[in-house]
Amino acid sequence: MHLGRTWYCSLAHISISWIGVQLYQSLISSVDARMILDFQLTQELFLQSPTSSSVLNCNGHSLADILPAKSEPSDLAWDPLKQLLYIVSDNGHLVILGLSPTQSQQLPQMQLIDKIKVKHKPDLEGITLIPSRPGYVYLGVEEPAAILEFHISSQTIVSKLDLDKLMNDVQLGGLDDPQVQQKNQGLESLVYIPAVNPHEHPGFIIVGRQQDARLFVFNITSKWTADSNDESQDNLEMKFMGTTYAPGPSKDLSAITLWRSHIWLLYDKPKQMHSVQQTDFYNSLNLLDPAKVVSFESTAQTKTVEPFSFKTRGQEGIAFADNIRLETGQSGSNLVFIAVDAPHKTGQKDLLMFSLDSFFGCFSSQGVSGIPLSTSA
Repeated sequence: MHLGRTWYCSLAHISISWIGVQLYQSLISSVDARMILDFQLTQELFLQSPTSSSVLNCNGHSLADILPAKSEPSDLAWDPLKQLLYIVSDNGHLVILGLSPTQSQQLPQMQLIDKIKVKHKPDLEGITLIPSRPGYVYLGVEEPAAILEFHISSQTIVSKLDLDKLMNDVQLGGLDDPQVQQKNQGLESLVYIPAVNPHEHPGFIIVGRQQDARLFVFNITSKWTADSNDESQDNLEMKFMGTTYAPGPSKDLSAITLWRSHIWLLYDKPKQMHSVQQTDFYNSLNLLDPAKVVSFESTAQTKTVEPFSFKTRGQEGIAFADNIRLETGQSGSNLVFIAVDAPHKTGQKDLLMFSLDSFFGCFSSQGVSGIPLSTSA
């Protein structure tokens, strides 16, 4: 009887001890899991927070030291295939930058590839690339407004499309009194938009007018497609389709670019950037009329990215660069380049480079969460 009671007590003690150990381990595991989860959440918030100065560089990295002397950068275009950045300047220069073979810093390093003097030193304010014409760049001249088709290797203007009369004949919009309007400020921006099916249609050109942020839309009528042979094609030919109001403050439009299925519009004096979905542009094409101005048609499926706000004056060009290929073989760096042509005595001429996260984290009202998904556009 004594031995039975002793065995029962011992068994009870072991059972209680085992239960205690299980409860303790369960408690520890729960605490550990919670601590790990809290740590992960904290880490994610730290990495994504637009106020984290240790992660985001809101000043950008200046590339002014590699630009030619007296450069006044006024627009940019990135070639994703050649990994080259094209820059136009007010003094008629076309500057080409590429990746440096020495890559030791967090951001890719750039180097000067070439500086080309365009004949007659035109006041260049816009530049765009057309993928089916890799040997050319298309340059926008402010006044008299024109588009120059420029052959890079021969450094020659192969064709010129005069737009001055057309742009001056279209009355200024906005709040300006037509009786006291000044002369149009001319062409300030230029961008190529591919067709919905680039294998069947060469696409479109959008020209931006600075003063009232009016967009002039042209249908490319040249016999080009995505399958064309670059060196055997006709020169650029276009047909005017009509004008549309750009989203934003309706004044001082300084640059237009296409990136990730959005058309991005940069404004100088308002220090803002707005965007419209590429699909909205396509939806509005059938509404264009040379005799009137229309607005982009938006649908419930196409939401405009929230606007950006800046502190810097003189931002006249923007280019996005995805998946920068480094010499080490690593790929995936996403960058944003900003051309700064600050007004006289208000700042310096500069070319700034940002990581994509820093650019959105610092300037977008949505922070890094506003970065559009990568697409083929």
